[in-house]
Amino acid sequence: MRPKPVTKIQEYLGTLDKKELTITQTRFLENVVVFDFNELIKTQFNYLFVSYVRSFNKVYDCKEGMFNKPFRCIEVCDDFHFTQLVVYIHANPFKHGIPRLVMLFYNDLIAL
Repeated sequence: MRPKPVTKIQEYLGTLDKKELTITQTRFLENVVVFDFNELIKTQFNYLFVSYVRSFNKVYDCKEGMFNKPFRCIEVCDDFHFTQLVVYIHANPFKHGIPRLVMLFYNDLIAL
């Protein structure tokens, strides 16, 4: 993916209603260089992902974080326990066939 030139982004932002622009977009439009171009893109993707998670939570009526429920914290007491955890973490995807699915997807992608 190649980002658009800065002039094109400024032209597009100039067509939008000033009241609906974010602070970052307003500063970018006024050539106030508080963030560089990469920081602007990063911020916009952050807004996208945060809005997606909020929408997901609203649609599915989630009140807690997306990844909190099935996981729990445990204390690792000794080296043997640590070794068992590492083996479990790395063997679990193979148990559920995830590498096979990734290879099927990769092969389909190459075929295009």
